[in-house]
Amino acid sequence: MKRIFCMLLLAALTLGVLGGCKDKGMTDEEYQKLIEERAEKNKTTVAFYISGPEENYEVTMDWLVYYLAYNEKKGLDTQAQNQDYFQALYGESYDFWSLPSSDGSSTMAQTYKDAAFSSVVYTALLYFEAVEAGITLDDNYLLHLDSTTQKFLENYTLAERAKCGMSEECIRENYKRIFLVDAYTNYLTENLEVDEDAVRESIDKEDYRVYQTDYLYVSKTVYDENLDKVEMTEEEQNRRAAAANAAYEKVLLGTDMVKVRSDYDDIMTYSTRDVTRTTASVEEEYITAATKMENGDVTFLETSGGYYVIKMIDNTVFSGYEDAVQEAIDKARAEDISNIYQEIEKKYEVNPTDAYEDIQLGEYATIVEN
Repeated sequence: MKRIFCMLLLAALTLGVLGGCKDKGMTDEEYQKLIEERAEKNKTTVAFYISGPEENYEVTMDWLVYYLAYNEKKGLDTQAQNQDYFQALYGESYDFWSLPSSDGSSTMAQTYKDAAFSSVVYTALLYFEAVEAGITLDDNYLLHLDSTTQKFLENYTLAERAKCGMSEECIRENYKRIFLVDAYTNYLTENLEVDEDAVRESIDKEDYRVYQTDYLYVSKTVYDENLDKVEMTEEEQNRRAAAANAAYEKVLLGTDMVKVRSDYDDIMTYSTRDVTRTTASVEEEYITAATKMENGDVTFLETSGGYYVIKMIDNTVFSGYEDAVQEAIDKARAEDISNIYQEIEKKYEVNPTDAYEDIQLGEYATIVEN
């Protein structure tokens, strides 16, 4: 990548100068000039030759800037989020981009580059198909074009943009293609029916029923100030069991739980708890008891950890069910698009050039601070 990069920018600036230009006090205007020069060079540098059923295409480097810079940034974010892990495993001076991928088949650099490649090819093939089909962007897409472009550019410094040729025009054109592909996929799927009734039947609504409960709790375990377990006397064990049973009787008779707790303040707690039957952070016995209760019911529950007096407040609310249904519908549509794309992909042959092969993520837009 360094060889190609130097060839492209040699007339304006060497890599070493670009990497250290911040220290040399480059102005924003000088950066902008470098961005435009590199962007113009990208327009004439072929990254892929794509042969299709009716026409052959050249995909130039300016089509790739968005995807390569995005995936490089994504890789750096992954590194930052897992810095302690990587340092513990590979030492302080490890090179993230040369680390093995999760499956060990390649490096991190190649993994993120492959992700960029797949995205570019997907967009390019569907873009060619969209143009052939006469798809155009409506006003709704065009209204968001400027703001989306600016939001992406804000993620990169002028030095980074100069290094890879990330002009505003370049990113805007990339988003135009992305938006057109989105419009085309909507066009392709508008007549594809998703059986929403079948989707709903495939999702158990009861998994999303919320059991809103209040409870009193008496623990069978006591800890000292150092959080060490304290051996409880038989007398204390019996006192706690009796208090829990007495509290149950009082709540059954209609006494407010907060009032009941005040009678046993030294050993009893009061709280609320909303659970579903799939809540993993709550004892299974508690969930089992709650799912059997009707609104207003009170039940006594003994677990290995202590005693509960549970009151069902409301079990008529469902949370997340409609979201789960919509997610399943979207997934079904995405699978339809995936199947359509696989058929489209068969019609094309993609051949990367040396210019593309020489690109190394970690060096594409990243500026290493000295």
